[in-house]
Amino acid sequence: MRKNKAVFDISYPSNRKGFIYALARRESSADLNQDDLANRKSLRIKNDKGYIGLFQYGTDALIDIGYKTKEGVWTGKNGAVSQEAFRSSREIQIAAINLSIDLWCKRLRVWGFNEYYGKIVKGIEITESGCIAGCHLVGSGGLASFLDMPGNHKINRKTGKRHREFDGNQTHISEYLKLFANYDLETCCKRKIRVKLQDVAGLPIKDKAVKILSSYDGKHLNSKFEVTHKTDTDGELPVIVRHPGAEIILEIDGIKSEKVTQEVDQVQPYTITASDMKVSAPLAAKGTPEPKKQDEITQQTKNPASELEDAASKDVNFHLTILEGDTKKPISNVKFTLVYKGTPKQHITNTEGIKENLRAEMGQTIQVCIAGEGKLQPITSFTVTESLRDTVVKVSLPVHTFTITVVDTQGKPVPNTEFSIFYRQREKNKKTDHEGRLKVKALVGFVYGFGNKGKPLLHLRCLQSVSIRQITVNQTAIQNAQGALGINSITAVTQVVQQAAFKTIGQVLKDKPLQKQPTTTQKTPPSKQEEKATPQPQQKEPPRQKNIHTEQGGKPLTVVGDQKAAKDTVRYHIYYDGTIKRENKNATGFVEFIYYDEQGNQHLLQNERSALFLAYKWSKKNQEATPRETICLVNQRRHQSYASKNGKISYKWEIRSKDGRFYLSGLSLAAVLGALCSLGHVACVGSGFSTKNGGPGVSVSHLNGINGDFRYFAKNDAHLGGGGIHTTANNFDWDANVRFVEALYKFGYKHFLSSPVKVNGNKLLPHSSSHKDHYHHLHIQGFKPKVIDI
Repeated sequence: MRKNKAVFDISYPSNRKGFIYALARRESSADLNQDDLANRKSLRIKNDKGYIGLFQYGTDALIDIGYKTKEGVWTGKNGAVSQEAFRSSREIQIAAINLSIDLWCKRLRVWGFNEYYGKIVKGIEITESGCIAGCHLVGSGGLASFLDMPGNHKINRKTGKRHREFDGNQTHISEYLKLFANYDLETCCKRKIRVKLQDVAGLPIKDKAVKILSSYDGKHLNSKFEVTHKTDTDGELPVIVRHPGAEIILEIDGIKSEKVTQEVDQVQPYTITASDMKVSAPLAAKGTPEPKKQDEITQQTKNPASELEDAASKDVNFHLTILEGDTKKPISNVKFTLVYKGTPKQHITNTEGIKENLRAEMGQTIQVCIAGEGKLQPITSFTVTESLRDTVVKVSLPVHTFTITVVDTQGKPVPNTEFSIFYRQREKNKKTDHEGRLKVKALVGFVYGFGNKGKPLLHLRCLQSVSIRQITVNQTAIQNAQGALGINSITAVTQVVQQAAFKTIGQVLKDKPLQKQPTTTQKTPPSKQEEKATPQPQQKEPPRQKNIHTEQGGKPLTVVGDQKAAKDTVRYHIYYDGTIKRENKNATGFVEFIYYDEQGNQHLLQNERSALFLAYKWSKKNQEATPRETICLVNQRRHQSYASKNGKISYKWEIRSKDGRFYLSGLSLAAVLGALCSLGHVACVGSGFSTKNGGPGVSVSHLNGINGDFRYFAKNDAHLGGGGIHTTANNFDWDANVRFVEALYKFGYKHFLSSPVKVNGNKLLPHSSSHKDHYHHLHIQGFKPKVIDI
């Protein structure tokens, strides 16, 4: 385990206990590695300003954690019945500092200080643990002053001047921000990202520089931060804690990982497997945290040889799921290979995207591979530990972006010409640039087609080692792409040249041209290996793409055939526990919503199907996403109310919007309807989501029918009247609003913008951040539903 900066010649591990021991060392010169007798002076210390004990508590701090009343009377909490009792007990004082850590952790989140985590301010990296230590020294006002935080938090109300950044002993907050940086405070909040770097054998890579890039557009600042840390002897980086919703990218030797989003309240462990110091599967394995290492404070030792023998003698049963690298959705019926003790064995996930009941010995390394062209593609590896028992190991297939260069039979680029890419559920038209290039993005191991509209000329597999593929087409295919000939006259000569971007697990897949394609007049049986390009037979009508992830024994292949199109209706099956199953996800005609209550009863939430409205996806206000992408929206006014026949479920939901924000994505509407139905009986009012074209109207963040606004609930349904209800109102219904927020959270909305609530001591609603101008409405965002495509 990493050790942090020494405090008076003693270094401590980077966990919560190490932080507490280090803070006691700095505040009172205690050495909590020793017993109470050795620390008697530090336990009982009282300075000339009245600050007492290991952590130099003052009256205000003791009141904050409930050890004293506002009148200065000891409450007896945790046994603190008097000053004497407090100064005599290590346990009472350590319990106090644990309360303070949790309190400051929460306050810093609520007040938005965590927007600064990861930023370099005056040469110092701002971290969660450093800020908590700084607040223990000079309070949040001193921290706000140091950060030059916008607003009034840095202003002392009594003096009207900035808060002091020094304590009574003239210790500046910068010392504590540096000295106590990068501790993992564990349970102060569950929002942690823990990253480990290892080689292909599962051994840690130490002293490796990793650049951490993070960005977040928040209340106080629009942040893009960059810090660099080296891995410790266990291959681990310091814990990463940022504001919820912050996007984080790791960069090693110039190669960047996929984006990782800091969750609201979730521990996110990642393992990066590297080869020759180059990332082969960036953040590909997201699994269960390994057991905590031996606490170095106690300095206990074990016999490594005996540990290995014990581990090797135990089998661990676990499950494994393969996820899409971008959406993190499980992939059903996909074939993958596990290399265990040097032997490869194929497996296939079930309809839920899970391979159940895998078994391996503790201490063994397992490599996860996916199909390649001739050779397996290693995705990640992990070591079997006790912590994996009866859990699901999550492995993400990386999303790989590469370039296709289209040339004619003379080797010259084919510029400004439109071709089609066939991948999974859709066909996308792409135009080559002036050098005949076009960009493609696909999951590693999946097959994509290349060709003219409605007609693939060949199929290729996405290889993470390939950054450029060259495809040669004849003049007929070029003319067809330019619209000169009918689709049935296509012939093409194809050749693929692969150029490796970097080595994967110590080897490069060799350049391997595909076989020359026969013309459409030849009758050639299709190859069993989908890696080889096989021309399609002549069609009377353009074929439609089959809506599948996998076929042919689980191989991840997208095929094109003359099957009928999927039904024109998307159907959402919404379950009371927050799960949403989506049927026919690519249909663009109509939508239906069915709710399943706790007893299994079905509720069709409309009398007839609702029409879907097509719009183009927005990247931000007044700017469409690039490349252009179509989205489907639903008119909420078709779903304003429902009442079950048995009288157990009903809702009324009115949107009052002057700028026409009546439209939601189908999945967002399914989530909100699920939340409303799960409450039993509810009536609410909101100001909407998005406009018919997917835009935000007068707002900024209400894009693509995902984020929305609701009025707060008031007692006696006062919120249903002409005016809204404010968080400062005495009739604000705290319990009803909490139930509503928790229901939305269960169905996928993980973050809310709100304002402190007067009737409950200015507390914030659960999962909320305080945001200006949100005292009269609740903003819902952070949409990450539990959705399963069926």
